Amino acid sequence: DSNPSVVPYIPPTAVPNTTTYHFLIKWISKAGKATLARHYLLQAMELDRAEDRRLRSDCLLKPPGEILAPHFGVNRTMILPIFAEANRDKNMELLRWVLVKTQRVLRRKRADLRYYTEIEEGWKAETQAARTETIEATGSLEVSPTSTTSFTTPPAVSTTDAPSAQAPS
Repeated sequence: DSNPSVVPYIPPTAVPNTTTYHFLIKWISKAGKATLARHYLLQAMELDRAEDRRLRSDCLLKPPGEILAPHFGVNRTMILPIFAEANRDKNMELLRWVLVKTQRVLRRKRADLRYYTEIEEGWKAETQAARTETIEATGSLEVSPTSTTSFTTPPAVSTTDAPSAQAPS
């Protein structure tokens, strides 16, 4: 029945990113397709939340150096074309809908910012604690290569080691 020498067709696919959705929503809005623009903004918001959930779980399970940067996020360039379309068509229902969605996105982004700031402060505290332990144990500022954190700061310069700022007389 099936011929093993014939490879089945696999259609090309791409991982969605912020730029793709920006241009998609922009040109759909310019074409006057408010329903499609709403659909893709909702889909973008879902992708943004999925990316945030992935990033949050990575922050809890992986060391900072192994966390991949997010490739998707809802931003103003996705929302403004829909506002422009609603304004052009004098579509008050769409204007109100976009306002509600914008407020939701802003509320979530602020909560995300607070969360990631707390995570970063925790990482810095862990790094400082590991550094203090190393200094106490070895008497030097060297951080062990097995440390799981990636934050490093240069060692403080001692005033006795620094060259004199005065010119010789």
